[in-house]
Amino acid sequence: MTIIEALTGLHPYNVSQLVRDPASGKLNWQELVQVDPRFGEIIDKMICEDHHQRYQSASQVLKDLKDYEYSQLGSTLQI
Repeated sequence: MTIIEALTGLHPYNVSQLVRDPASGKLNWQELVQVDPRFGEIIDKMICEDHHQRYQSASQVLKDLKDYEYSQLGSTLQI
């Protein structure tokens, strides 16, 4: 949840008051800040309410972050 606090600027108490979407269970934080949708998906998976759907290790998070970083570099390079 620290990442949500950092991105939105919300106090930790206010972050706990964010509403989860009843259908998906996702925390509705992306409406407060503009982030790339793919980066938002990574964060959503990190904070998923269902622990079975969360990342199971830090190495999985790092892999997705590296893949995201490489995709961003590729989209800005002019060949």
